[in-house]
Amino acid sequence: MLKEKKYDEAIAQYEKAYELDNTRTDVLKVLSDAYERNKNYPKAIESYEKYMEADTANNQRVMDYYMLGQICYSAGQAAMDSVELRDMYLIKADSMFDVVVKRAPTDYRGYLWRARAAAVRDPELKEGLAEPMYKETLTVLDQDPANREKAATKRAYIEAYKYLGYYNYLQTTTPSKRNEAIAATKDYWNKMLELDPQNTEILEALKTLDTL
Repeated sequence: MLKEKKYDEAIAQYEKAYELDNTRTDVLKVLSDAYERNKNYPKAIESYEKYMEADTANNQRVMDYYMLGQICYSAGQAAMDSVELRDMYLIKADSMFDVVVKRAPTDYRGYLWRARAAAVRDPELKEGLAEPMYKETLTVLDQDPANREKAATKRAYIEAYKYLGYYNYLQTTTPSKRNEAIAATKDYWNKMLELDPQNTEILEALKTLDTL
């Protein structure tokens, strides 16, 4: 039913299946997925947490924290009309991704998703909440030179360079930071262009820098 996008029917079916046999903890994971696709994020989170609590045999795998973090991240994005609710979900997402970082410190994805959660909480980059997380993402990525060639990790590099470049660009309006910020912006955006040379947005942005 999920493939046919009949989410309400699927949810009712999975709820009934779990009610009839609550030892079928695998049903909770599928139920969470159905709720998430139906954009009922509170129930998706609740179901996945129940699945994790019951999954003692696997001792709550790293991937479970990663998946729950992504559900919380989606919930935060869907709650942009309420800063309090948005931040509640995103802080919870960050705590899940932080577990991923601690358990899998050489996997860049935990750092990247912490950065993304922080970026949504600071949409205008006033606080630069995501800056340290994106820097940590780059540090981990740089440990393997092959990451600059793989599609997924190349996208992560580009995302980090773009954010860090733009964050530093915003600092150019502060006289005491101006020169350092211009240099940092150029550095990040030129590194980005090495991986994405046809990015017209950044090419135009670099031209703007030359007029400052």
